Amino acid sequence: ESGCDATMFVCEGIGAVIDCLNGEEIVLPTFPSSSSTSSTTTTTSGGGGTVLVTGITVSGGDPSVGVGKQRTLTATVTPSNATNKNVTWTTSNSCATVSNIGVVTGVSPGFVTIYATAKDGSGKIGSKTIEITTYHRQTELKNFTSGIAAHNQVPQGFAVGTNYCYSVDVNSVATTSPNTVQRLFRYKLDGNGNGGEPELMTPSKTVGNLGHANDMALATYTESNGTVRYYLYVVATQLNTPALVKLRYDGANYWEVGRYTYNKNNQNLTAYSSISLVKYYTPTSGALQGILSIQFLLGNGLDFFTITIRRDHEGNGSVTPSRKFSIPLPPAHPEYANYGRQAIYYENSGTGKLYYLMWGGNPDTGSNQNHKNVILVYEDTKNAIDNSVAPNYEKRIEINKGSSNSIKFEIEGIGFPANSDVLWFHAYEWNYVPSPNGTGLKGGIYTESRNIK
Repeated sequence: ESGCDATMFVCEGIGAVIDCLNGEEIVLPTFPSSSSTSSTTTTTSGGGGTVLVTGITVSGGDPSVGVGKQRTLTATVTPSNATNKNVTWTTSNSCATVSNIGVVTGVSPGFVTIYATAKDGSGKIGSKTIEITTYHRQTELKNFTSGIAAHNQVPQGFAVGTNYCYSVDVNSVATTSPNTVQRLFRYKLDGNGNGGEPELMTPSKTVGNLGHANDMALATYTESNGTVRYYLYVVATQLNTPALVKLRYDGANYWEVGRYTYNKNNQNLTAYSSISLVKYYTPTSGALQGILSIQFLLGNGLDFFTITIRRDHEGNGSVTPSRKFSIPLPPAHPEYANYGRQAIYYENSGTGKLYYLMWGGNPDTGSNQNHKNVILVYEDTKNAIDNSVAPNYEKRIEINKGSSNSIKFEIEGIGFPANSDVLWFHAYEWNYVPSPNGTGLKGGIYTESRNIK
């Protein structure tokens, strides 16, 4: 589905188009018309008679660009001694515009082909197809000198703070395989997409196995002398004893300070897949009465639970999840019942909003729901937590890499920086093939161009 005016987009090469509605390739005898046209201003000439252009190659960077973002394409003309190397830049539809020097600006989601046509009358055309997305990749999680190739690591838990976002990757994509190696990264928040490289964090003390590290939440505690402690709570799944692991960090260094196992509490559940901080508060009853504490929301499938942990506590222990509510799926989309449950984000403002991330695919069974990433948004979640009733379904948002099932783009975690409407998320592409090691994965940190709040 595309928001562009055209119902067809042009593929690499001349005269080949794909019907976006029917997915069929149609070979046409003429060149496609363009929705916008620009010309270069560069001129060259050579002696000894006219040398016509015999070919044009269009190149330049990532094959996608976000709405409102730009990337520059380059047209390379052959032969190098062509008399007139001028080209005219055109686009196949209104998904993007292109300037007279090949600068492409995303306008609306969809696919667009950019053409560079020789101006010497030779009729030669070079082209490049680009996907215009609603999101923008801030950075790629590349290889580091840790002895573990990036393509062997799978992005999982993700959390967004005030100045940095944090992510963890693990050494297996399959949820049935044990994870024995985890790496943590942090990335400086920059809404303009001009941030630096992600920074590999270093365990300065012993850190136990974090399992599949499916989701994370950030928290702080300020000591009486004003010192601020910074914590990462990691949902450690796929362990013999699943737990909520508490990591303390200082800059790019981190270490384990607590591991909380789950009391079943007659719920017949021992593991949870997602977490989000609900609030800092002082309980008025119970074992933590009068003690500054943190309330977290835990997800297990469509069921949600709360736990309360003493805010300054460092050490091992156990927690007893309290069942609060189950979320209803939108009736118009029964297929969501088969989607994977990825992560959650709770926004503690107004009536409370719950953002519930799902993904339509399963790497263990090979099932395929077009690899769609869906965020379901629920309102009145504060009331749902306080009174154990279902929250109200508000809307859904799809964030997808492309229209082809061969493009397997899986979002693992979501979050909003403080006082910001910009959604950040953590994802990876299954079909990435890094050199020289062969098939693998490419992780990245992205921002969504749309205001989904």
